[in-house]
Amino acid sequence: MNVSWICGNLSPGGRLVLAGSSDGTIRLWETTSGREIWNINAHKDGVNDVVFSSTGRLIISTGNDNRIRIMTTDDGKIVDNIDLSTSKDNGRSVAFFPDRMSFLVGSTRGVILHFAIDEKRGYPALQKKG
Repeated sequence: MNVSWICGNLSPGGRLVLAGSSDGTIRLWETTSGREIWNINAHKDGVNDVVFSSTGRLIISTGNDNRIRIMTTDDGKIVDNIDLSTSKDNGRSVAFFPDRMSFLVGSTRGVILHFAIDEKRGYPALQKKG
């Protein structure tokens, strides 16, 4: 099976590079050495978008499996999962608000979803804002 790299992102400060692929894998590398830090199979189907949070501590990905995954940058551990399957929707793109307290997901239905960051947990809560 041929794997295509679908999306990528640089960390704040440019020390790390992130890539999502057509087989659902996400990989993280150091930019200076090219060393792979970790790779995980985050989605059952292809990854649509991957972004670093504005602090660089979290990564959010969207995929063709109706899921939004939230993981830690340090080890790629998935710390939260948002399931969009009940609405039969996929996230296509992700963007963090400059306030660092929420993020947006553009969906295949043409809807923009707004999620809040849970300050106590330090990562997104499973509630939608607005």
